[in-house]
Amino acid sequence: MYKYNLVFTTMFYHNPFMVEPWVEYHKNLGVDHFYLYYDGLLSDLEKKAPDTYNKILEYCEQDITTLIEWDIHDGNSWRHELNIPNVDMGDENVRLWEKHRMHQFHDTLWKYGHLTNWVGNFDLDEFFITEKHNNITDFLSQYNVDKVSHIRVINNWAELDGMTMKEYKKFDLNDLLKYDTFVLKSKDKNGEIFLYSTSEGKYIYNPRNVIELRNHHVEVYPDYKEVVHLDYRDASYLHYKREWTENSESNLRKDYMRRWPTGHKNVWGHHISDSDPNYDIDEYIFGKWALSNIEGEKIFNNRIKDLIRGSIK
Repeated sequence: MYKYNLVFTTMFYHNPFMVEPWVEYHKNLGVDHFYLYYDGLLSDLEKKAPDTYNKILEYCEQDITTLIEWDIHDGNSWRHELNIPNVDMGDENVRLWEKHRMHQFHDTLWKYGHLTNWVGNFDLDEFFITEKHNNITDFLSQYNVDKVSHIRVINNWAELDGMTMKEYKKFDLNDLLKYDTFVLKSKDKNGEIFLYSTSEGKYIYNPRNVIELRNHHVEVYPDYKEVVHLDYRDASYLHYKREWTENSESNLRKDYMRRWPTGHKNVWGHHISDSDPNYDIDEYIFGKWALSNIEGEKIFNNRIKDLIRGSIK
């Protein structure tokens, strides 16, 4: 017997406002625990998003979350600004953001995998939906966990019709009830209409049956275990992503990088002081929904409303 049946793991930085609705939604659908990796210093999270920080600590006291300061330097996600000789930081082979996330994936696998039947890798703007079951627990019960390496989940780019930018940055679980969800209307090879926006998906895995994890891919052991490829009629996830970019007026990450290394090969400076006048300026500017960049007719998929209403006690 394991302590948990299902845990989710995620790394976040630019959208801490999504933590509470994401945790509440999935907790109500059967996720037992959440490993939250903050891509920086927790002292910064506390200063920038005190309400979120305190809510996470409350979750930690209830054994709902584990909060991890993921401020590692060997694969730091903002090192693309460094001028490293003979290395093209735009090269897909050296995308340090992905390497940083791979550290996170494997930290969950190696440190916490022995505690749970299943682990889900999802971002804070990705909300899992089931079509034939009213919660994720019942959905997973149809699979023999010992025989499965991982379950691949289809991505649906999604947007909330009418949600303002101000509301997005104060994302609330009730917003998923207040606004209709748009997704792309697509066709499969037989011409049948279904709700699916073309993109690589994510996965839920059995930590005893996998070797290596990437953002969208899983390597399994040679004694092949079943890989479940979900049909959109079974489950998928709604990806409420908005485009975002760094704010040039904010010095937090920019000065963070300028201050280390210090000039001595074995001495590393660490962080800008919050006394800097630009410290509190938002580091990221959010733009339009990612779905808006995809050509095609948009249709409603409000299954998430049914799941929320069914999970409210």
